Amino acid sequence: MAVIFSTHSVELATNDYASEEEVLKMDKEERRNIWKMAKMEAERKLKDELGTVITLQLRGKPIKVKVCERGRELFS
Repeated sequence: MAVIFSTHSVELATNDYASEEEVLKMDKEERRNIWKMAKMEAERKLKDELGTVITLQLRGKPIKVKVCERGRELFS
């Protein structure tokens, strides 16, 4: 994992709200709004649907993320 994360990042997936192509055409404020929607959904799931079993294991519905090359994140 250290090798992967030396060149890649993890960010919230926003494809439930806009495609990657749509996001690439958005200005900074529009991207921020899309990211905020994904963040709010992730926080809701963490609060209401997920529970920890062992510190590193979450149960419940998944939070969508994607791995992308470092420096090429859409929401940096």
